[in-house]
Amino acid sequence: MKARKQKVTSGKAIKRNELIAQSIAYYRRCPDKFCEEILEIKLNLYQKVLIRAFFKKKYSAWVLSRGLGKTWLGALALVVYGMLYRNTLIGVIAPSFRQSKILVEDKIIKDLMDRSPFLKSEIKRVIVNMAEARIEFYNGSRIMAVPTGDGNKIRGYRFHVLMCDEYAQIKKEILDLVVNPMMNVKRGYEVGKTEYDDDIGNRLLITSSAYFRHNHLYATFKQYVDEMASGNDKYFVCALSYKVGLQVGLFDSDHIEKEKKRLSPVDFRMEYECIFPNMSENAWIEPKDLEECSVLKHIEISGDKKFEYIMSLDVARVEGGDNTILHVFKLLWRKSHLEKHLIYTLSMNGEKFEAQASNIRQVLKRFPNTIRIYMDTQTIGQGLADELSKEYWDFEDLKSYPPLIDVNDEQAVKNIKGGVPLIFGISPTPEHNHRMGMAVKKDTQKRHLKMYSLDAGEENVKKGDEVQTVLAELSEEEEKQVMEAEATRREVLGIEAKPQGMYFKFEAATKRGRKDRWSALGLGLYGAELIETERNEDDDVILVGSVASR
Repeated sequence: MKARKQKVTSGKAIKRNELIAQSIAYYRRCPDKFCEEILEIKLNLYQKVLIRAFFKKKYSAWVLSRGLGKTWLGALALVVYGMLYRNTLIGVIAPSFRQSKILVEDKIIKDLMDRSPFLKSEIKRVIVNMAEARIEFYNGSRIMAVPTGDGNKIRGYRFHVLMCDEYAQIKKEILDLVVNPMMNVKRGYEVGKTEYDDDIGNRLLITSSAYFRHNHLYATFKQYVDEMASGNDKYFVCALSYKVGLQVGLFDSDHIEKEKKRLSPVDFRMEYECIFPNMSENAWIEPKDLEECSVLKHIEISGDKKFEYIMSLDVARVEGGDNTILHVFKLLWRKSHLEKHLIYTLSMNGEKFEAQASNIRQVLKRFPNTIRIYMDTQTIGQGLADELSKEYWDFEDLKSYPPLIDVNDEQAVKNIKGGVPLIFGISPTPEHNHRMGMAVKKDTQKRHLKMYSLDAGEENVKKGDEVQTVLAELSEEEEKQVMEAEATRREVLGIEAKPQGMYFKFEAATKRGRKDRWSALGLGLYGAELIETERNEDDDVILVGSVASR
C-alpha cells in the first residue's frame, strides 16, 4: 500500500514537472503572454514586440522616445527572463550607479513587485542600500545593479544577461574594457563541450535615447542595422519616436507641442524623434575635450569660505523661449593656471527682471565669497542690471542688502550711495563674443574647466581589500545640478564658429537652437581669464566689492 502510494505520488510529480516544462517552454517563446497571464501586467503592442525580440535575439538595441518607458520595459524583460531561466546572472549598468540602482529599486521593487503579487512571491531576497542593489529569486537567478566607476571594480563580473541603460552616456572605455568581456562566459559551460543551445545563450540589451552621431551609440546602432539587413538573426534593433506614444494614447499632443517649444530642435530630435544629428563641420568644441572636463563628483550647492567664486549671467528677454542662465564658478588657483569648476546653474524662463534679481540675490547668499558677476549691462541685460542696482529687502532675513552696481559704470559708482561694485559689465561686441568663445576653447582643451559628471554623487570607498561604490543621498536640487551640467554640454556641442571679419561668430547650428548656457559659460570663463590676468600683473591687486555687505 505504501509502495503504491509512492508510485501514484511519483506519477503526479512527473506529470506536474512535464506540465511546468511545457508551460515554461511556451512562455519563453511568448514572454509577453507571461507578463499578461501570469504577472498580470498589461502591455502595449510595441512593448510586446520588443520583449519578444529580446528573448529571441542575442543582441537587442532599443532607441525609444522619452516617455515610452524603455527603462521600465527593460526592467520587466530582465525580471521575466530571470524567472523563466533559472540560475541566470543578470547585470544592469548605466552612466552612474545611481541610475542602475534606480532600475532595480524603483522599477522592479517599487513598481513591478507592487503590480504583480506573483512576481513578489517568486523573489527570495532584496538588498538595497547605498552600496548595492540586488534581487534574488527562489530559482537561483539574480539581478544586480553594477557600479561602473573607472571600470576596475567590475572587471571580474561575468553575466549571462546584461542591460546597458542610457547606453550613449556610458563611457566607451567602460564598454570596451569591461562590458564586452562580461558577455564572454558561455551559459552552461562544461569542459569538453563544444555545442551550446542558443536559446539559453547570453543576452545583451541596449536601451537609450538617440544622441549625436559622433557618439558610440550611433556606431552600435548602425552595426545592428547592418547585421539585421544581412540576415544575421542574432541581432535586433528598433527606433520608436513619440508618434508611437500618441498612437497608443500614452502621450498627449498638447504636451508634445510644449516639449517642442521647451527643448531646442536638436534636443527634441534626439529625445522624441529618435534622430541621430550630425555634428556640424564648424562645431567649435570637441566632444572628447568636453567629456574629459566632466569629472566633478562632489556636488556643491553652497559656498566654502576658503574659496572665491564668480558668477556669469546670460540674460534673456522676459518673453520668449530662451532662458536667463546663471552659472557659478569656483576658482582654484594652481601653480601654473586658474582652474574653474562650474558647480551651480540656475535657469530662469519667462520671469520678470524683478524676480530674476531676487533669485540672483538668493544665490549670492549661498555663495557669499562671490567676487564678481559678469553680465551684459548695456543691451538685453540692462533691465536686470537696473533691478540689481536697487536696494534689496530680504523677507527671509528681514534685512536690507545694498545695491549691486557695475564697476565699469562711472555714474553708478559715483551716484548710488552704498552700492557694491560687484557687477562687471561686458558689452556684447564681436570682439568680446570672440574672446568668450576662445576662452571656452582654451579651457576645455587644457582641461582647466571642470564640470559634474553623470555619476556625480558617487564615491569609491575602500573596505578592507575591497573597493565599494557608495551613493550619497542627493537632494532634488543636487540631482538637478547634474542634469544642468548635461544640458550645458549638449548645448555647447551644438555651437559652431563662423568667421566674421577679424573674429569668430558663435551660433547654434540650427535656427531655433539655443545658446544661453553657452553664452553664460563663455562669460564666466572669459571673466576668470580677466581675473587671472590681473593677478598675474599684480599679485597685490585687490578686487573691489565687500563680501560682508552682500
